[in-house]
Parts: sequence; C-alpha cells; structure tokens
Amino acid sequence: MRLTRTGNTFKGEMSADGKTWSIIGTDAAASSHDITMSGSIYIGLCVTSHNTNAKIATTAVFSDVKTTGGVSGQWQLADIGMVHPGNDPAQLYVALQDNAGKVAVVNYPDLNGVLTTTWTQWKVPLSQFTGVNVGSVKKMYIGVGDRKAPQVGGAGKLFIDDIQVVK
Repeated sequence: MRLTRTGNTFKGEMSADGKTWSIIGTDAAASSHDITMSGSIYIGLCVTSHNTNAKIATTAVFSDVKTTGGVSGQWQLADIGMVHPGNDPAQLYVALQDNAGKVAVVNYPDLNGVLTTTWTQWKVPLSQFTGVNVGSVKKMYIGVGDRKAPQVGGAGKLFIDDIQVVK
C-alpha cells in the first residue's frame, strides 16, 4: 500500500509487487481526497491478524518504508493488545487468610492481566480484604484462575516480585 500526500491531497494506491501501482477503488477522482492539515502530523504503520483467539504473538515485517519532505523523529514501537506467549487467559488474584481461618480474595481489575508483557504494579489496599483481620494475617495466596473452583491444566509463566505490606 502506498499513501502519497501532495499539499493537502492524499492518494491511496496498492501493489502486489511494489513496482506496479494502481489506485485504490474504481474511481480515480474519488481515490484522491483533500484534507486540510494543521499542526503536527503523525504517520505510522500497523498490522493485525484479526485472530481474536491467538494466544501467541506473531511478527509482521514492513520493507521499503520511505518518507520525504520534513519528516523528523525516530520510529517508535508499541505492542497493543499483545498476548504474553504461552499464557492461558485467566483471572489473577491475591487472597489473605487470618489466624481464624477466614479468607478474603481480591481479583486483579483486568481479567486478562496475566497476558500483559510488561512489568505492571498492582497496589491492593488492605481495606479491600473484607471479612478478614488484616492485623493477624497467617497466609497470603497469589493465584490464577477461579479460587472457588480451581482447575488443573493451565499453562504459562508469571513473574511476581516486590511484595510489600505498607501501613
């Protein structure tokens, strides 16, 4: 695909081989559009597989990308909605058990939290653990899945660090 800007006129073209270009659409006049531009203009490339059930990330390669004119700045990479390779989607939770055996569970707010590929801080106020005496915690559980109905057979990796209890 090629997008060409001349002043405020944009033209879209496509090519199977990168050499022979044809206008996108059936009407050559309709394939060019005037858009008045002001301020900073950002350009970028994106790709999607349209596979919402994919559990692993795939890679797309762009080649022969060229810009002309007053383009400045470095290309930046942003993985959006990227799935952590190998992790099954499931609820992340933390549970506290007090010395009387009472347990309170707090779920991570994002159901797909175990799919993130970046370090993420999760602050859980002790006030969210209702029904337990947070002054006499005997055990803490960090788990993935449904705590009330655990199932075997999940897959993936989860790294947890810097666990702190702060007044």
